[in-house]
This record gives sequence, structure tokens and C-alpha cells, in this order.
Amino acid sequence: MEVSPEVLELLGPSLYTNIYYVLAELIANGYDADATNVWIRLDDKEIYVEDDGQGMSYSKNDIQHFLAVAQPSRTANNNEYTERKKRARMGRKGVGKLAALSVSAEVNVSSIKNGEKSGFVLSRHVPKNHLLKAIPEDQIKFDHISDHGTRIEMLNPQYQLPKQPITVITNLAKFFPQVGSDFQIHVNINGKSETLKDSQKYISSKLDTLSVFGDGFNELKKSFSTSNETSDFLNQDDGVSLEVSMANTEGNIKTLTMKVTGWIGTYKSTRGQKKNQSDFPDNYVAVYSHGKLGQFNILPEVGKNKLSEVYLVGEFFVDEFEDSHYPDMALSNRQGYKTDDPRYRVFSNWLEKTVSNAVSAKQAVVKQRKKVAGEKKKDKQIQKEGELRKSVHKAISQIDSYISRVVTKSDDVTAGKEVVSTAFKTIGLKKLEVKEQMRKILISQTEADTLVSNCIYSLLLFNGFDAEDILYTNSEDETSHIPFGLNIYDYLQKFFAQSFTDKPLFVIYVDSDVSPTRRGVQMEIGAGWVSQTAYDIVKCGKNNPLTPLNAGKRFVEIRKDDTGLFLTTVQFTSMYEMIKHACQLFDKDPRSFDDNKNELSKLADIVDVATFNSRVSSI
Repeated sequence: MEVSPEVLELLGPSLYTNIYYVLAELIANGYDADATNVWIRLDDKEIYVEDDGQGMSYSKNDIQHFLAVAQPSRTANNNEYTERKKRARMGRKGVGKLAALSVSAEVNVSSIKNGEKSGFVLSRHVPKNHLLKAIPEDQIKFDHISDHGTRIEMLNPQYQLPKQPITVITNLAKFFPQVGSDFQIHVNINGKSETLKDSQKYISSKLDTLSVFGDGFNELKKSFSTSNETSDFLNQDDGVSLEVSMANTEGNIKTLTMKVTGWIGTYKSTRGQKKNQSDFPDNYVAVYSHGKLGQFNILPEVGKNKLSEVYLVGEFFVDEFEDSHYPDMALSNRQGYKTDDPRYRVFSNWLEKTVSNAVSAKQAVVKQRKKVAGEKKKDKQIQKEGELRKSVHKAISQIDSYISRVVTKSDDVTAGKEVVSTAFKTIGLKKLEVKEQMRKILISQTEADTLVSNCIYSLLLFNGFDAEDILYTNSEDETSHIPFGLNIYDYLQKFFAQSFTDKPLFVIYVDSDVSPTRRGVQMEIGAGWVSQTAYDIVKCGKNNPLTPLNAGKRFVEIRKDDTGLFLTTVQFTSMYEMIKHACQLFDKDPRSFDDNKNELSKLADIVDVATFNSRVSSI
């Protein structure tokens, strides 16, 4: 049987589903070469991945071995560990070099080892003589290394590229969760740089339950404990041993003991989570082997409770999945495992029970949280009632004193007091009650604008507003909904009736192309216009806001497409001014510009003007 070199043209473009799997393969090559650093730069003309590993010389064991497609890079008796740092090798199948060809038809490979430079062009279109085009030594260039290492340049990339380095870092953290000081990943996009740091610390601060299996997760546990009022929902296990009987690579049945370490937890809230991104949602349970991602999300196969599909996140490490003494269970594109492998079945059965336990822990937290919230609400209500009584008694006392002076010449002083006091109770108490119950801010929007509205809602909470201050009907937090049993239009009538309260009111109108067709939105606009309520506008459609919203009023603009939300830094400045406006109305101190920008970047893509214009013109 003869395999044609044209197989590169077939496999290259279709082997990987997104840019992150490609970058992960090239990063893994650097890791296996004992690199300490990997540098990545992305732009529309070129992507390069450069490492300071041992490099390659033009020899049988280096470049010629690199060019051998599908030749195993390690076996049970050879190359299991790296030469210098004795790392367990990530690579095995020998197809990682095809990752670069999935991005570009032409790839420049340059390397230096012991001062000797080598370079060639790897192409999907292999010439008939099977010889690759050499890169002249004077054209071989490196940005970060001088004596040893390798650089892979992918020209004219054919993937859609991320716009922010933090986006790349956040996603690569899911491939290499245990990156430490001896191996760092640096990403540069348009002059902006980020370095991959401890991702688990960031995740743990968002969890309210955590179960840890095995050692090596001290920072994770520490961060979880400091970010929660109680650590009652932190469970620790010494690790798990799972046994499986199966045939090794020589065909002999052996009992393999799999050592499982890792963690699993549940989110405090789903606010801000990426639920609709098929590649890397925030709710996932990933499996790693030899420090590299083996399967991003096993949760759909083991999670049978709806709660687990919304709240769960976890990472487990099973090095025996890459044991060279046993058959290779990874799929050819390294994006998952064969589900019929005995190791996979034993592990998934154990994980199904572990997920069930995590869901039970979450349910216990929810129950406790409702109990605590109920007690706090009761205490708050008692406090409000006490303050209200004091206000009323003080006011009535002052009125009584005033009445005594005014009606001293009246024949019926008692009757005069009773009339005025009754009138005060009727008008004054109603005023005080409504003031306590009123919301401060209304987010006027349609269900189609939920992504944009969630950004605004999150920023308001981030800057000190409580959920009960905001009326937002599409919020996941019921506290911001209309009180149960009250008709929405009756409630809005009270909201806009400023004669009932001397508190300022503020409306944020989220104006999209569907807004003019929604009766509820038009009623809110009309009521706000008649009552002259303070307001700002967020435009998220193609058309400008219509009358009366367009009456010389500046507006914030935020764009959305199939990939999510994005706005320029200039537009974000307008967004920040809107948030400051709301804070000033209600005597709140807004958080800094940079803090708000970082918070919003978790939900929307903030880009420079040139990138924004280019992106808009392509829509």
C-alpha cells in the first residue's frame, strides 16, 4: 500500500475544529522539547509559535523525525520522558505537525540547536520529488531565542482569530491547567501581551462548592476558602484508584490501576457564563493526561441532572490514559477519547457518581442560601419597619407641636389635631411606603437584547447597586423581577409616577432593531418621556433610536453578531460614562475605568477602532 503526500492536503484543513486545538498541539511540541517559554503572536497575515526548547538540527533524530507523519513519538520502552527535564511527554501520534497545515497552506519551520540553524517550508502541496523548499540561513529569524529553540510560522491564516490576548490565554488555560513557573505561555495580539498564569485560582473564587481529589491543589483550596463565608462545602479526598482489566500493546490481559486526581465544583451563579459557545462553555468537566487536555467536556455523557449542565465545572487528571504500554485511546485529532476503551468506561462510571454528589452538594447550598436569604430579608424588613415607625412618630410629633401653635385659638383643638394627623397618616405614610418599595433603575429591553442587557446589569451590580435596586425582567436573579402577583403595567405605572416619591429614577433604554415593534418597550419610552425621567440609551441595532429617544441625546453603542458582543474602546468610554451617571444619581462611588473594562471584557469583546471598523465592514 502506498500513501500519497496529497494526504496532507486532505487532513490539514479538516483535522482540527478551532485555532486553540492547533495552538495546543504546537505548544505541546515545545513542552516536549523541554522549553521554559512559548511565545505566540497572532495577526491577519501571520501566526507564529516560538519556543526556547532544545531545537532541531538536520539529523535523523531531529528534523527528519519531525517530518515523519504518524510515526509514534514515544513507545512503552522509548522516549516516554523528555531528555533534560524528564517530563512525561504529551505527544504520541506524530500528527501534531499537521496542526499548522490546518491553519495555512504554507508553513515556515525554523529551528536552531547548538548554534546551527535549519529551516524549510512545509506545504500541503508536496512536490513530485517529495523535497521541501529550504529557507536560506540568512532568512531564518527568531524574535525571542538565539541559541536553541523552534519557530513555526503560519502564513495567511485561514481561521477566524480572536481579538484580545486575554481571550486566547483564558482558553489555553483549559488545555494546560497546571502551567507553572517552569513552563509559561505568552500571547501577543496587536502589541498587547498576556501570560498564562494560574487559571484555577480565578475559577475557584466563583464557586460555592468544591471537592478536591489528591494533592497539588493547595492554591485552589486556599482561594476557595477565602472567597466564601464558610468552607463547609469544601470536601477533600486523598485521591482515587480505579482498576481495569484490559489487553496491553502486546495483547496480554493486565490489571491497570488508574490514579485519578482533580477537582469538581459548582458555580455560585450562572451570570456571565458562556452557555452558547460550543467549543469552550464555562460549564464543563475536562480530562487531562500527561498535563495536556485529552477531552474538553465529558459532562454531557455523565451529567443526567439539568442542574449539572448549568452549574458544574471540573478538571481531572488520569495519566494512565496516555500509558504507552496500552493501546492509544485518543482520537486522531487529539480532541477526545474512544468511548469504548475499558479505561474510559471505568472512569466515566466513577465520574457519573461524582457528578451526582456534586449536584447534591449544590442543592444543599441552595437550600442553605435560601434560608439565610430569608432570615436576612426578615431582619431587613424588621429594620425598615422600625425606621419607618421612628420617622412617622417623629413627623407626627412635629406636626402635633405645629398644630398646637396654629390652632390655640380654636374651640376644638383635639378635633383639629385628629383631622391633620389623619391626613398626614393617609398621605405621608403612603409616600414613605412607596419610597421604600420603589426600584431605582429600570432596564428597558426586549428578550432579543438579553446579551446586551446582561452586560449592563452586571456592570451596575459591579459598581455597587443591589439586585433589588434594579427592575430587569430578563435577569436570572428573581430579586430584579416584578414582585410576584403584580401586573407589569401596574408596576411600571408606579415606577414612573414620580409624584409618589422624591427619589430620583433612572431608565436605561436598550434600543435594537426590534424595539419599535414591542408594545411594552414603546409604553416605557412614552411613560419616561411624559414624566421626564432621567435616562440613557444603549444602541445595539443597525438603526439609530427613533423619536422621542433621538431628541439630541447621545447614546452608547454596542454591537453583536453570531460570535457575541463587541464595542470599541471609545464606545466603552461612553458605556463607563453612563454607569458613572447612574452612580452619581444615587450617591454611589463608581469603580475605576480599568476595573469596569476588565469586568465587561468577560462578557463582551472590547477592540480598538481599526479592528472594529474592519469587523463591522465584514458583517
